[in-house]
Amino acid sequence: MKKLMVACIVLLLVNVQIVVAEEKAGLGFEFGTSFYRFSKSNFKAGGGNYFHLIMNGNEDVKYFLHNESGNTTAEVGDSASGLNINITGIGASMNLAESYKFSLMTGSATVIGAADAGSGTNAITATQSTAPVADIALIWGMTSGNTSLSAGMSYRYLALSNPITFTDSSGKSERVSDMSSLNINIGIAYSF
Repeated sequence: MKKLMVACIVLLLVNVQIVVAEEKAGLGFEFGTSFYRFSKSNFKAGGGNYFHLIMNGNEDVKYFLHNESGNTTAEVGDSASGLNINITGIGASMNLAESYKFSLMTGSATVIGAADAGSGTNAITATQSTAPVADIALIWGMTSGNTSLSAGMSYRYLALSNPITFTDSSGKSERVSDMSSLNINIGIAYSF
């Protein structure tokens, strides 16, 4: 994973240098929010805020550094534990049509959650897990001058390196590492 990240950064830097030489480069930033819907029912809907530092490759391709902080709740019976999710990554978006683009992002996610025993026999183990993450998204956007507004849907793959153990009132335990989700994203960007 580290070799892949280094290769992506090197390719990004080489491309930015080529674009700067052609005097078409530009920088920008985007702030947005994401709403998470997890594939496993133990994780309740959550949300997060993200920031992108955008480097314009050309008219059709943009590269970005991704930083996101979010949260959700892990539940079993009457036990609930808040989970903090922090993601950093690097990505690219490519225009598909006038108002649509396709985006890929890869990076690292850290998930931290406290243990909870609830009031009965339900229990959730604590976790501190760092794992690879990948997003694939279809985004609709509208641009006016240097400002753009976007809304999209993404699939996020996230498999925890340290699974969370959920124990229900019957004593049955389940170790869950899949925190993949379907996300709705809304953002506003400004380019220089």
